[in-house]
Amino acid sequence: MDINEIRRHNARLLADQFKTLSGFADYIDRSQTYVSRFIGRNPTKGIGNKIARKIEKSFDKPHGWLDTLHSSLDDNDGKDQPATLRKATNAPNTDEIAASHSYRLLTRIVELEEKAKEFQEQAQLEQFRLEKMVASEFVEHMEKVGSKVRTNVYKNSYDLIDHPSWKRVTLHIPKARQPVVIYQNELEAINPDAVVIAIPNTPFTLFYAIPKKDYQELASGNEPLPGIFALTFDVVKITVNKTSLLPWGIFGSE
Repeated sequence: MDINEIRRHNARLLADQFKTLSGFADYIDRSQTYVSRFIGRNPTKGIGNKIARKIEKSFDKPHGWLDTLHSSLDDNDGKDQPATLRKATNAPNTDEIAASHSYRLLTRIVELEEKAKEFQEQAQLEQFRLEKMVASEFVEHMEKVGSKVRTNVYKNSYDLIDHPSWKRVTLHIPKARQPVVIYQNELEAINPDAVVIAIPNTPFTLFYAIPKKDYQELASGNEPLPGIFALTFDVVKITVNKTSLLPWGIFGSE
């Protein structure tokens, strides 16, 4: 027998202590698919040095135990090895396996939750930076056309001074590629002369403006709930309530 056959034989002796191959795989912290490749019914690979030492360590076997042919787990092969190197291996019970598996699963869940929280916090920070940048560009653009801008008490709304058509607008910046939804109560509270949607682009930010007359007409035919109309801006198709829009302004193009 070559080294691969010897290792496979010995590994199967250890695996036979378990009711299923998955129990053996869990015990050595490997997947069942991985393990079946070297001790399954039709193995496709040998047991390399790294995994051989891993198996020996998992079962408290001495270094090289897997490389010597054994007829049973208690077989000493006639070698007078110190008792400390020939510790009897007791098959772990199902409770120990379940506890080990549950602990690893719980640890993984905690790791994923921490990563998700970190990603969410990073996304919120990026969105805050984006909103601040776009708002600054909006103010700069309005000043270029001769209108001073003053923030309003309402979130995302601005009062315009010396603008020929508008006295107040509300500015909305989409999150990623999510649609922007503006409800009736928000529009009634702010009462803007125009709703402005900003789409950060390269190299310029695109601004889409919907004057009051138009957004009232668009919203009147779109009621997600009785008596509650809304504007839904699709940032991919560039439509509001399925009606196409044209850019109001592109920074740097003037």
